[in-house]
Amino acid sequence: MKNLLRTTMRAGAVALSAITAFAFSACASKESGILNSEMFKEELVLVGNESEKYGYINNKGEEKVACTYDAAKMFFNGLAPVQTGGKWGYVNKNGEMQIAAKYDKAGYFYTDDCAVVGVLKGTEIKYGLIDKKGNTLVEPNFDKIEGFYDQAKVFDGKMVKKELSVVKTGGKYGLIDMSGKYAVNPDYTSIEATYFGGYELTRVKDGLLAGFEKNVADKSGNLISSVWYEDIGDTDSSDFIPVKSGDKWGAINAKGQMVAATSYANIEAFCNDRAVFRNDDGKYGALNEKGQIAVQPLYDDVEAFGNVVYEYDVTIAKKGDEYGLIDDDGKEISAFVYKNIDRVGEETFVCKDASDKIGLVDEKGKTLVEFGKYEKISSGTNGLNGVHTDNLIVKNAEGKYGVINDEGKELVAPQYENIESCMNGVFVAERGEGDNEECAVYNLKNEEIIAFGAYDEISGSYADGYIIVEKDGKKGIVKKDGSALIEPKYKEIFGYNLILLIISDIDMSM
Repeated sequence: MKNLLRTTMRAGAVALSAITAFAFSACASKESGILNSEMFKEELVLVGNESEKYGYINNKGEEKVACTYDAAKMFFNGLAPVQTGGKWGYVNKNGEMQIAAKYDKAGYFYTDDCAVVGVLKGTEIKYGLIDKKGNTLVEPNFDKIEGFYDQAKVFDGKMVKKELSVVKTGGKYGLIDMSGKYAVNPDYTSIEATYFGGYELTRVKDGLLAGFEKNVADKSGNLISSVWYEDIGDTDSSDFIPVKSGDKWGAINAKGQMVAATSYANIEAFCNDRAVFRNDDGKYGALNEKGQIAVQPLYDDVEAFGNVVYEYDVTIAKKGDEYGLIDDDGKEISAFVYKNIDRVGEETFVCKDASDKIGLVDEKGKTLVEFGKYEKISSGTNGLNGVHTDNLIVKNAEGKYGVINDEGKELVAPQYENIESCMNGVFVAERGEGDNEECAVYNLKNEEIIAFGAYDEISGSYADGYIIVEKDGKKGIVKKDGSALIEPKYKEIFGYNLILLIISDIDMSM
């Protein structure tokens, strides 16, 4: 879990535009309970015009900050980083430069206390901290400052303040407070935030053998154990931290005490009070937070009982070549008779039987959609892994698409050539191919919101009643009742989105 956000952010650094749709779609779904996206949550939305100048509009479509900036980021905590004349500063919601444009890099005010800024020194950017008045809190002498926010909480749609930030200097990592004082000296080859609020520290081993060893620090930077381990596993709890000693895995708690002996071939991420393990015989089971076996190692595979976003009481397991469902106490919820099982909701699974027919089954093993009724059942995000919605997309034997809810009730009978996504009570339908492809938007009463052909593209990223549309290469915003808020005239529109906000700040944390 500690690596999930970091991986997403690295992908964004390579191709931000390629994952923009992912970020908006993932955050757009209120149904999913994660990363709730309200387009105008910060009142003003970032837009870019054909001249590649940037400004901000309000929810009436008025350009409150004129498109005059060479580059810009979203508003957060009342200020937005903007670039003019090759330098970055901060503008307020009245369009006034609150902090003069004099920096070579400018990060967000993730908290009201400080923002990371970068200044070119020689051939390298060095980073420091400023407050909202532009006062320097920490001189820009670091190679990297990660920021004082809890990365894991972002997946809950929250920006939670942390007292320490990871920093890099001289090729080594440490932890500082907002005054720049070291809580952990820069002696480590890497430091990563953990999902439970602490830090994973890596250092070079002493002695003749090359390699690294790891330990865990609490939120104040204090080591929890005198023992250093080969590896530290992902976890959402300081009561159960997977550790590797030699070639075996066990677990410790926040006091450094052994919770589970280092006797397992592998222990996967601990989440929702369960850690899936593999023994030396290659069989899988699960441990509880006390290190006791909750699910006996009887299976050839067991999926996790949760992830960075969701907690699952029932998961997918495999015996031989057949799949079934088990709960977190090891009770078999369904018979192991399926050729495959895919999770499509927090409590729903698409199962394929011996005759290759699919059906929808809930976490009690009850069949919600009879096998063979549809040829395909997929999440309303249509392939966006790990994000669940209340409604599912279905395809019948004639190749037509419709919508069902997570109880298997048919809301929209299959009748469309394709349905791209279904979130927040509306779905995007498609017809035609290539240059002749058209899309439209309907609500779950199958009432037309945006007609086929009205726009060239319709984003699957619709949140709190707004839909981004495109016509002749220009973007606009349509309300979910079908009325236009902004006719297509901008090259780019970036509504508020916490994940995309962080990804757009990628160069401040690499």
